[in-house]
Amino acid sequence: MQAGHGGCNERLDTQSAGAADGTGYFPFTYLLAIIIFAAVSALATGERAKSFQAISPGMLPVLGIIFGLFVAFTAAQVWSDNDRASAAVSREASALRAVMLLAAGLQPEQEGRLRDLIRGYIEQTAKVEWPMMASQKASLRAAPAALDARRQRIIVSQAEVNSVKWWSLYLQAICELLVIAVVQ
Repeated sequence: MQAGHGGCNERLDTQSAGAADGTGYFPFTYLLAIIIFAAVSALATGERAKSFQAISPGMLPVLGIIFGLFVAFTAAQVWSDNDRASAAVSREASALRAVMLLAAGLQPEQEGRLRDLIRGYIEQTAKVEWPMMASQKASLRAAPAALDARRQRIIVSQAEVNSVKWWSLYLQAICELLVIAVVQ
């Protein structure tokens, strides 16, 4: 039982590691900063250079604080979703463990059958449901109401940060980079 549960956690960790490491985001951010700096430098000639100098550096801390708060609140949502997912997986594993312990009191033939069913459930979960959850294709259609922990696991797997928040975060970052470039 524990080996099956650990396998599920390992699968989740390896699948989420590629998305969470952000290797594609850092080069994009640096490229965007270079493009914005080059565009502002090209525009900062003649009369425009004087108008750019009129922009107050006092805007930087305000924009930075707003951006930092927005990032913090978005991260808090992601951490909360992660905590809820971990709790759902733990509840499901605990329920399966309790059934395994109760199976020890059954007749040997019934105990073996119940253990086989639980093992099959764990394998199905690790090989089919976890990849479906990673691609957000898992469905609640096959989840009876009695399997609340499983339902919660699937529901949490479909949670994501709203695209409006992401676009607002990108816009705020671009504004911050523009102000930095103009002030310089």
